[in-house]
Amino acid sequence: MQSVVYDEDDVERFLDVQDMIDETSDRIILDKLLHVQNKISIIANIDSDDTPIQDRVIYSTKEIEVLPYKLKVDIQSQTSTNKNWLYEGEEFNYTIKANITALNKNEEVLENFDKDEYSTDVNATLKIELKLADSDDKNLTYIKFSNNQTANNQIKISNKEYEINYTIKDSNFSKGVSTIFGIKTYIKKDISTPNSPIQMRVVEVNTTNKNVENVGKKVDDNITYYYPKLATNDIVTIEKTDEINHTILVYDKNKTDANARFSKEDEILIDWYLNKQDNTQIISYEMREGSIRDTKKIDIDISQTSANGYINFKIDNNTTPPTKKGVVHIDTPLYLWYSKYNKKYDYSDSSSCIAHYCFRYDYTEGSSNSYDVGSGHFKGSETNSSDDSSRHGVKLYR
Repeated sequence: MQSVVYDEDDVERFLDVQDMIDETSDRIILDKLLHVQNKISIIANIDSDDTPIQDRVIYSTKEIEVLPYKLKVDIQSQTSTNKNWLYEGEEFNYTIKANITALNKNEEVLENFDKDEYSTDVNATLKIELKLADSDDKNLTYIKFSNNQTANNQIKISNKEYEINYTIKDSNFSKGVSTIFGIKTYIKKDISTPNSPIQMRVVEVNTTNKNVENVGKKVDDNITYYYPKLATNDIVTIEKTDEINHTILVYDKNKTDANARFSKEDEILIDWYLNKQDNTQIISYEMREGSIRDTKKIDIDISQTSANGYINFKIDNNTTPPTKKGVVHIDTPLYLWYSKYNKKYDYSDSSSCIAHYCFRYDYTEGSSNSYDVGSGHFKGSETNSSDDSSRHGVKLYR
Protein backbone atom coordinates (compact mmCIF):
# COMPACT_ATOMS: atom_id res chain seq x y z
CA MET A 1 0.00 0.00 0.00
CA GLN A 2 1.40 3.38 -1.00
CA SER A 3 0.86 6.20 1.42
CA VAL A 4 2.19 9.46 2.83
CA VAL A 5 4.81 9.64 5.54
CA TYR A 6 4.40 12.23 8.28
CA ASP A 7 6.95 13.92 10.43
CA GLU A 8 8.02 11.60 13.20
CA ASP A 9 5.65 13.14 15.73
CA ASP A 10 2.68 12.60 13.43
CA VAL A 11 3.43 9.15 12.09
CA GLU A 12 0.83 7.50 14.34
CA ARG A 13 -1.82 9.37 12.30
CA PHE A 14 -0.60 7.59 9.19
CA LEU A 15 -3.75 5.61 8.53
CA ASP A 16 -5.87 8.77 8.48
CA VAL A 17 -4.61 9.77 5.04
CA GLN A 18 -4.14 6.55 3.14
CA ASP A 19 -7.48 7.04 1.40
CA MET A 20 -6.33 10.35 -0.04
CA ILE A 21 -3.83 8.71 -2.38
CA ASP A 22 -4.68 8.49 -6.06
CA GLU A 23 -2.23 5.89 -7.30
CA THR A 24 -3.03 6.40 -10.98
CA SER A 25 -2.38 10.15 -11.05
CA ASP A 26 0.26 10.42 -8.33
CA ARG A 27 -1.73 13.16 -6.66
CA ILE A 28 -2.96 13.84 -3.16
CA ILE A 29 -5.96 16.01 -2.49
CA LEU A 30 -5.65 17.50 0.96
CA ASP A 31 -8.94 17.36 2.79
CA LYS A 32 -7.32 17.80 6.18
CA LEU A 33 -4.84 20.29 7.53
CA LEU A 34 -1.78 18.06 7.64
CA HIS A 35 1.99 18.42 7.68
CA VAL A 36 2.62 16.12 4.75
CA GLN A 37 6.10 15.27 3.51
CA ASN A 38 6.52 14.86 -0.22
CA LYS A 39 7.47 11.18 -0.14
CA ILE A 40 5.78 7.89 -0.85
CA SER A 41 6.23 4.97 1.49
CA ILE A 42 5.42 1.32 1.62
CA ILE A 43 4.32 -0.22 4.89
CA ALA A 44 5.66 -3.64 5.71
CA ASN A 45 3.01 -5.93 7.12
CA ILE A 46 5.43 -8.29 8.78
CA ASP A 47 5.65 -8.05 12.53
CA SER A 48 2.72 -5.69 12.50
CA ASP A 49 1.57 -7.09 15.82
CA ASP A 50 4.70 -6.18 17.76
CA THR A 51 6.64 -3.58 15.67
CA PRO A 52 5.83 0.17 15.78
CA ILE A 53 4.61 1.65 12.48
CA GLN A 54 7.59 3.98 12.12
CA ASP A 55 9.90 0.96 12.14
CA ARG A 56 7.97 -0.66 9.28
CA VAL A 57 8.14 2.27 6.81
CA ILE A 58 10.09 1.57 3.62
CA TYR A 59 10.76 4.78 1.65
CA SER A 60 10.55 4.93 -2.11
CA THR A 61 11.74 7.70 -4.42
CA LYS A 62 8.40 8.32 -6.13
CA GLU A 63 7.27 11.97 -6.22
CA ILE A 64 3.65 13.09 -5.92
CA GLU A 65 1.85 16.38 -6.53
CA VAL A 66 0.22 17.82 -3.46
CA LEU A 67 -2.88 19.96 -4.08
CA PRO A 68 -5.45 21.62 -1.86
CA TYR A 69 -9.02 20.38 -1.82
CA LYS A 70 -10.34 23.75 -2.95
CA LEU A 71 -9.03 27.03 -4.41
CA LYS A 72 -11.14 30.11 -3.67
CA VAL A 73 -10.87 33.49 -5.43
CA ASP A 74 -11.55 36.85 -3.78
CA ILE A 75 -11.63 40.10 -5.75
CA GLN A 76 -11.79 43.86 -5.37
CA SER A 77 -12.43 46.29 -8.22
CA GLN A 78 -12.45 50.06 -8.36
CA THR A 79 -12.90 52.90 -10.83
CA SER A 80 -11.39 56.35 -10.40
CA THR A 81 -14.89 57.84 -10.55
CA ASN A 82 -16.35 55.34 -8.07
CA LYS A 83 -19.05 54.81 -10.71
CA ASN A 84 -19.53 52.45 -13.64
CA TRP A 85 -18.11 54.87 -16.22
CA LEU A 86 -14.65 56.23 -16.99
CA TYR A 87 -12.95 58.65 -19.37
CA GLU A 88 -10.64 57.80 -22.21
CA GLY A 89 -7.28 59.45 -21.69
CA GLU A 90 -7.21 59.07 -17.91
CA GLU A 91 -4.39 56.67 -17.19
CA PHE A 92 -5.18 53.32 -15.58
CA ASN A 93 -8.50 54.36 -14.08
CA TYR A 94 -9.92 50.84 -13.58
CA THR A 95 -8.28 48.27 -11.35
CA ILE A 96 -9.28 44.73 -10.46
CA LYS A 97 -7.33 42.83 -7.82
CA ALA A 98 -7.67 39.18 -6.92
CA ASN A 99 -6.06 36.64 -4.67
CA ILE A 100 -6.40 32.91 -4.11
CA THR A 101 -6.92 31.03 -0.87
CA ALA A 102 -6.10 27.32 -0.51
CA LEU A 103 -8.73 25.50 1.55
CA ASN A 104 -9.27 22.02 2.87
CA LYS A 105 -12.54 20.12 2.71
CA ASN A 106 -13.74 21.77 5.90
CA GLU A 107 -13.25 25.28 4.47
CA GLU A 108 -10.17 25.79 6.64
CA VAL A 109 -7.24 27.73 5.24
CA LEU A 110 -4.22 25.54 4.49
CA GLU A 111 -1.77 27.88 6.17
CA ASN A 112 1.24 25.74 5.28
CA PHE A 113 0.33 25.57 1.59
CA ASP A 114 3.47 27.54 0.73
CA LYS A 115 5.79 24.99 2.32
CA ASP A 116 8.18 23.11 0.10
CA GLU A 117 6.38 19.84 0.56
CA TYR A 118 3.16 21.44 -0.77
CA SER A 119 4.98 23.05 -3.68
CA THR A 120 2.69 23.66 -6.66
CA ASP A 121 1.84 26.59 -8.91
CA VAL A 122 -1.75 27.73 -9.38
CA ASN A 123 -3.24 28.78 -12.73
CA ALA A 124 -5.84 31.53 -12.98
CA THR A 125 -7.78 33.29 -15.75
CA LEU A 126 -9.41 36.72 -15.88
CA LYS A 127 -12.11 37.10 -18.56
CA ILE A 128 -13.20 40.42 -20.06
CA GLU A 129 -15.53 41.44 -22.90
CA LEU A 130 -15.00 44.55 -25.02
CA LYS A 131 -17.45 46.27 -27.36
CA LEU A 132 -16.59 49.10 -29.73
CA ALA A 133 -19.46 50.82 -31.55
CA ASP A 134 -17.30 52.76 -33.99
CA SER A 135 -15.06 51.23 -36.63
CA ASP A 136 -11.99 53.15 -35.45
CA ASP A 137 -9.02 51.15 -34.24
CA LYS A 138 -8.69 51.43 -30.47
CA ASN A 139 -6.50 49.57 -28.01
CA LEU A 140 -7.07 48.68 -24.39
CA THR A 141 -3.75 49.12 -22.63
CA TYR A 142 -3.41 47.25 -19.36
CA ILE A 143 -0.85 46.57 -16.70
CA LYS A 144 -0.87 42.91 -15.74
CA PHE A 145 0.47 42.26 -12.27
CA SER A 146 1.17 38.99 -10.49
CA ASN A 147 3.94 37.37 -8.44
CA ASN A 148 4.96 40.90 -7.32
CA GLN A 149 5.83 41.79 -10.93
CA THR A 150 4.17 43.97 -13.59
CA ALA A 151 4.08 43.96 -17.38
CA ASN A 152 2.45 46.29 -19.93
CA ASN A 153 0.19 44.74 -22.58
CA GLN A 154 -2.33 45.80 -25.22
CA ILE A 155 -5.53 44.35 -26.65
CA LYS A 156 -6.99 45.57 -29.93
CA ILE A 157 -10.60 46.29 -29.06
CA SER A 158 -13.23 44.32 -30.97
CA ASN A 159 -16.54 42.79 -30.03
CA LYS A 160 -15.40 39.62 -28.31
CA GLU A 161 -14.25 38.04 -25.05
CA TYR A 162 -10.61 37.98 -24.02
CA GLU A 163 -8.75 35.84 -21.49
CA ILE A 164 -5.78 37.05 -19.45
CA ASN A 165 -3.91 34.11 -17.95
CA TYR A 166 -1.78 33.93 -14.82
CA THR A 167 0.47 31.39 -13.15
CA ILE A 168 0.70 32.17 -9.45
CA LYS A 169 3.96 30.74 -8.19
CA ASP A 170 3.85 28.61 -5.06
CA SER A 171 6.41 30.93 -3.50
CA ASN A 172 3.83 33.72 -3.70
CA PHE A 173 1.56 32.07 -1.16
CA SER A 174 1.82 33.00 2.49
CA LYS A 175 -0.20 31.10 5.08
CA GLY A 176 -2.41 29.71 2.34
CA VAL A 177 -3.19 33.04 0.63
CA SER A 178 -1.59 34.24 -2.60
CA THR A 179 -0.20 37.65 -3.36
CA ILE A 180 -2.41 40.03 -5.34
CA PHE A 181 -2.82 39.63 -9.10
CA GLY A 182 -4.97 41.45 -11.66
CA ILE A 183 -4.97 44.33 -14.15
CA LYS A 184 -5.17 48.12 -14.45
CA THR A 185 -6.72 49.43 -17.66
CA TYR A 186 -6.38 52.53 -19.82
CA ILE A 187 -7.73 53.64 -23.21
CA LYS A 188 -5.66 56.26 -25.00
CA LYS A 189 -7.59 59.27 -26.26
CA ASP A 190 -7.18 60.64 -29.78
CA ILE A 191 -7.44 64.37 -28.96
CA SER A 192 -8.87 65.33 -32.37
CA THR A 193 -11.12 62.36 -33.24
CA PRO A 194 -13.99 61.58 -30.86
CA ASN A 195 -15.51 58.11 -30.70
CA SER A 196 -18.71 56.66 -29.28
CA PRO A 197 -18.61 54.90 -25.89
CA ILE A 198 -16.61 51.71 -25.45
CA GLN A 199 -18.12 49.00 -23.28
CA MET A 200 -15.93 46.81 -21.08
CA ARG A 201 -17.38 43.96 -19.05
CA VAL A 202 -15.17 42.09 -16.60
CA VAL A 203 -16.77 38.66 -16.47
CA GLU A 204 -14.98 36.52 -13.90
CA VAL A 205 -11.75 35.45 -12.29
CA ASN A 206 -11.22 31.73 -11.86
CA THR A 207 -8.55 29.19 -11.08
CA THR A 208 -8.08 26.36 -13.57
CA ASN A 209 -6.25 23.57 -11.76
CA LYS A 210 -7.35 20.02 -12.53
CA ASN A 211 -8.64 17.71 -9.81
CA VAL A 212 -9.24 20.67 -7.50
CA GLU A 213 -12.53 22.37 -6.77
CA ASN A 214 -12.09 25.82 -8.36
CA VAL A 215 -14.30 28.37 -6.65
CA GLY A 216 -14.05 31.36 -8.99
CA LYS A 217 -15.70 34.72 -8.64
CA LYS A 218 -18.24 36.25 -11.01
CA VAL A 219 -17.38 39.91 -11.37
CA ASP A 220 -19.84 41.36 -13.87
CA ASP A 221 -18.35 44.86 -13.77
CA ASN A 222 -19.92 46.78 -16.67
CA ILE A 223 -17.75 49.80 -17.40
CA THR A 224 -18.39 52.47 -20.06
CA TYR A 225 -15.46 54.47 -21.40
CA TYR A 226 -16.49 57.93 -22.64
CA TYR A 227 -14.72 60.44 -24.86
CA PRO A 228 -14.96 63.78 -22.97
CA LYS A 229 -14.32 67.46 -23.57
CA LEU A 230 -14.97 70.80 -21.89
CA ALA A 231 -17.25 73.25 -23.70
CA THR A 232 -16.57 76.84 -22.63
CA ASN A 233 -18.60 80.06 -22.90
CA ASP A 234 -17.57 83.71 -22.92
CA ILE A 235 -18.89 86.20 -20.39
CA VAL A 236 -20.26 89.42 -21.87
CA THR A 237 -21.80 91.49 -19.10
CA ILE A 238 -22.69 94.85 -17.64
CA GLU A 239 -22.76 93.41 -14.11
CA LYS A 240 -19.75 93.82 -11.83
CA THR A 241 -20.42 90.37 -10.40
CA ASP A 242 -21.41 87.72 -12.89
CA GLU A 243 -20.94 84.01 -13.48
CA ILE A 244 -20.92 81.47 -16.28
CA ASN A 245 -21.31 77.70 -16.56
CA HIS A 246 -19.06 75.59 -18.75
CA THR A 247 -20.13 72.02 -19.48
CA ILE A 248 -18.36 68.67 -19.52
CA LEU A 249 -19.65 66.77 -22.53
CA VAL A 250 -19.20 63.20 -23.76
CA TYR A 251 -19.52 61.98 -27.32
CA ASP A 252 -22.10 59.39 -28.39
CA LYS A 253 -22.78 59.61 -32.11
CA ASN A 254 -24.26 56.13 -32.32
CA LYS A 255 -26.44 56.51 -29.22
CA THR A 256 -24.90 53.29 -27.94
CA ASP A 257 -24.76 53.94 -24.20
CA ALA A 258 -25.97 50.64 -22.75
CA ASN A 259 -27.01 52.35 -19.52
CA ALA A 260 -29.29 54.84 -21.32
CA ARG A 261 -27.66 57.49 -19.19
CA PHE A 262 -28.51 60.46 -21.39
CA SER A 263 -31.76 62.01 -22.49
CA LYS A 264 -32.39 64.20 -25.50
CA GLU A 265 -32.31 67.23 -23.20
CA ASP A 266 -28.70 66.37 -22.30
CA GLU A 267 -27.57 66.77 -25.92
CA ILE A 268 -25.95 70.20 -25.62
CA LEU A 269 -24.25 69.98 -29.02
CA ILE A 270 -24.93 67.51 -31.81
CA ASP A 271 -23.77 64.08 -30.56
CA TRP A 272 -22.28 65.67 -27.40
CA TYR A 273 -24.08 65.04 -24.10
CA LEU A 274 -23.86 66.67 -20.69
CA ASN A 275 -22.43 64.20 -18.18
CA LYS A 276 -24.44 65.07 -15.09
CA GLN A 277 -22.48 62.58 -12.99
CA ASP A 278 -19.19 64.38 -13.51
CA ASN A 279 -17.54 66.40 -10.74
CA THR A 280 -14.12 66.95 -12.32
CA GLN A 281 -12.01 69.45 -10.42
CA ILE A 282 -10.13 72.17 -12.28
CA ILE A 283 -6.40 72.24 -11.54
CA SER A 284 -5.91 76.01 -11.72
CA TYR A 285 -7.09 79.15 -13.51
CA GLU A 286 -6.16 82.81 -13.91
CA MET A 287 -7.06 85.90 -15.93
CA ARG A 288 -4.53 87.38 -18.34
CA GLU A 289 -4.74 90.36 -20.67
CA GLY A 290 -4.47 88.17 -23.76
CA SER A 291 -4.80 84.68 -25.13
CA ILE A 292 -1.16 83.84 -24.31
CA ARG A 293 -0.34 83.03 -20.72
CA ASP A 294 2.77 85.22 -20.56
CA THR A 295 0.72 88.39 -21.08
CA LYS A 296 0.09 90.52 -18.01
CA LYS A 297 -1.85 88.87 -15.20
CA ILE A 298 -5.04 90.58 -14.03
CA ASP A 299 -5.66 90.33 -10.28
CA ILE A 300 -9.41 89.98 -10.28
CA ASP A 301 -11.52 87.93 -7.89
CA ILE A 302 -12.46 84.61 -9.53
CA SER A 303 -14.05 81.63 -7.80
CA GLN A 304 -14.85 78.24 -9.27
CA THR A 305 -17.00 75.21 -8.40
CA SER A 306 -17.66 71.88 -10.10
CA ALA A 307 -20.83 69.78 -9.83
CA ASN A 308 -23.14 67.67 -11.99
CA GLY A 309 -21.27 68.21 -15.23
CA TYR A 310 -21.04 71.98 -14.84
CA ILE A 311 -17.90 73.98 -14.12
CA ASN A 312 -19.01 77.34 -12.79
CA PHE A 313 -16.84 80.47 -12.77
CA LYS A 314 -17.91 83.52 -10.79
CA ILE A 315 -16.09 86.82 -11.41
CA ASP A 316 -16.27 89.75 -8.98
CA ASN A 317 -14.92 92.78 -10.83
CA ASN A 318 -13.43 94.51 -7.79
CA THR A 319 -10.44 96.17 -9.45
CA THR A 320 -9.98 99.95 -9.61
CA PRO A 321 -10.80 100.95 -12.25
CA PRO A 322 -12.99 97.96 -13.21
CA THR A 323 -11.42 95.46 -15.59
CA LYS A 324 -12.89 95.85 -19.05
CA LYS A 325 -11.49 92.79 -20.83
CA GLY A 326 -9.51 89.69 -20.06
CA VAL A 327 -8.99 86.04 -20.93
CA VAL A 328 -9.40 83.34 -18.28
CA HIS A 329 -6.98 80.45 -18.87
CA ILE A 330 -8.03 77.08 -17.44
CA ASP A 331 -5.71 74.20 -16.55
CA THR A 332 -7.73 70.98 -16.71
CA PRO A 333 -6.90 67.30 -16.28
CA LEU A 334 -5.30 66.08 -19.49
CA TYR A 335 -8.09 63.60 -20.24
CA LEU A 336 -10.55 66.47 -20.83
CA TRP A 337 -8.54 67.99 -23.66
CA TYR A 338 -10.07 68.02 -27.14
CA SER A 339 -8.56 69.87 -30.08
CA LYS A 340 -10.24 69.93 -33.46
CA TYR A 341 -6.87 70.98 -34.88
CA ASN A 342 -4.93 68.23 -33.10
CA LYS A 343 -2.95 70.65 -30.92
CA LYS A 344 -1.16 68.96 -28.04
CA TYR A 345 -2.24 70.14 -24.58
CA ASP A 346 0.04 72.81 -23.15
CA TYR A 347 -0.39 75.06 -20.10
CA SER A 348 3.14 76.41 -19.95
CA ASP A 349 3.80 80.16 -19.56
CA SER A 350 4.24 80.56 -23.31
CA SER A 351 1.15 78.54 -24.25
CA SER A 352 -1.98 80.02 -25.80
CA CYS A 353 -5.68 79.28 -25.90
CA ILE A 354 -5.10 77.04 -28.90
CA ALA A 355 -3.44 74.52 -26.55
CA HIS A 356 -5.68 74.74 -23.47
CA TYR A 357 -9.18 75.84 -22.55
CA CYS A 358 -10.00 79.55 -22.15
CA PHE A 359 -12.95 81.87 -22.06
CA ARG A 360 -13.20 85.59 -22.61
CA TYR A 361 -14.44 88.14 -20.08
CA ASP A 362 -15.87 91.40 -21.43
CA TYR A 363 -17.35 94.00 -19.08
CA THR A 364 -19.15 97.17 -20.13
CA GLU A 365 -19.70 99.58 -17.25
CA GLY A 366 -23.28 100.75 -16.81
CA SER A 367 -26.11 100.23 -19.26
CA SER A 368 -25.68 100.57 -22.98
CA ASN A 369 -27.97 100.30 -25.97
CA SER A 370 -25.43 98.42 -28.01
CA TYR A 371 -22.01 96.84 -27.76
CA ASP A 372 -19.95 94.39 -29.72
CA VAL A 373 -17.59 91.75 -28.42
CA GLY A 374 -14.82 90.35 -30.60
CA SER A 375 -13.32 86.91 -30.33
CA GLY A 376 -9.77 87.97 -29.53
CA HIS A 377 -6.75 85.91 -30.62
CA PHE A 378 -8.37 82.50 -30.20
CA LYS A 379 -11.16 80.86 -32.12
CA GLY A 380 -14.41 82.30 -30.86
CA SER A 381 -17.70 83.84 -31.91
CA GLU A 382 -18.87 87.38 -32.41
CA THR A 383 -21.55 88.29 -29.85
CA ASN A 384 -23.83 91.20 -30.57
CA SER A 385 -26.22 92.60 -27.97
CA SER A 386 -28.93 95.20 -28.45
CA ASP A 387 -30.36 95.50 -24.95
CA ASP A 388 -29.05 96.58 -21.57
CA SER A 389 -29.06 93.19 -19.84
CA SER A 390 -26.18 90.87 -18.99
CA ARG A 391 -25.15 88.65 -21.90
CA HIS A 392 -23.25 85.36 -22.09
CA GLY A 393 -21.65 84.74 -25.46
CA VAL A 394 -21.45 81.14 -26.66
CA LYS A 395 -18.07 80.18 -28.09
CA LEU A 396 -17.41 78.13 -31.16
CA TYR A 397 -15.97 75.00 -29.49
CA ARG A 398 -12.79 73.31 -30.51
